[in-house]
Amino acid sequence: MGALLAFGAGGGATAATVMAFDEAANGAAAQPRTMILDANRLRMSTAAIDFVFRGDLNKVWVLRSKNHTYFELTPGGLGQIGARMDQAMAQMKEKLAAVP
Repeated sequence: MGALLAFGAGGGATAATVMAFDEAANGAAAQPRTMILDANRLRMSTAAIDFVFRGDLNKVWVLRSKNHTYFELTPGGLGQIGARMDQAMAQMKEKLAAVP
């Protein structure tokens, strides 16, 4: 199901597309989902987590409502995570190579 929503931001009005639907994955019961799409913005909501993307800021926030926490992803931060994963994989390969 989809709908069109208009809201004001900074004195100007913009139009966003709002989609509400149920999604089932891996045989689990269907869960409600909401997506709000705007020119530079995307918000995806589930019962446990919300993802907010701001294209103008080039950032993603992951919000966990249950424990009232969030974390921010930026291109630089993702590069650091990737480098740490590469380093951990290299260490694991070294250890596996030493196993008889």
